Amino acid sequence: MAEKEYVSWDMVENFSIEVAKRYEFAGITGVYGIPRGGISIAQRLSYLLDVPFLLAPCKGCLIIDDIADTGESLIHYARNTSGGGEDKGYHIVTMFYRKGSFVIPEFYKYIKEEKWIVFPWEKTLKESTEWLSLGGLFYKTNLFNISPIPYDAKFKIKETRNPFIFLYLKYLK
Repeated sequence: MAEKEYVSWDMVENFSIEVAKRYEFAGITGVYGIPRGGISIAQRLSYLLDVPFLLAPCKGCLIIDDIADTGESLIHYARNTSGGGEDKGYHIVTMFYRKGSFVIPEFYKYIKEEKWIVFPWEKTLKESTEWLSLGGLFYKTNLFNISPIPYDAKFKIKETRNPFIFLYLKYLK
């Protein structure tokens, strides 16, 4: 399996703000997110731009997807289709673009390289573990537990048989 690159929620937020600033005065009629990858970003943009979150695209809307990899999920919405058709005035935007995609978005932030991109909404429970810092201590968290770790502690992560508490931290001296 290809090496993975994890996208953080901060990267998604920064991308969303950049898109909102770019299209703030473009007369966007609403925001439509391609299921599944574009929905989270589209929802955020709907709030940032104060426009409707659309269940189907309409003329002059922003169409969002997380990545234009092959372009297959976006080709239907591309303004200049090979079969002609009416220009719907769609604005196609993706966070990542891979060279060779059938569709080149109107705006994209990152170029996809060889790594497999994992977005925050795609992470498994095991991949969703995050660090928190509270009162000088760092906490390794997941949905089911919070374990305090002194800032300078060395530790090993070991799987347990209990899937709900999959982190076992052992302090080393």
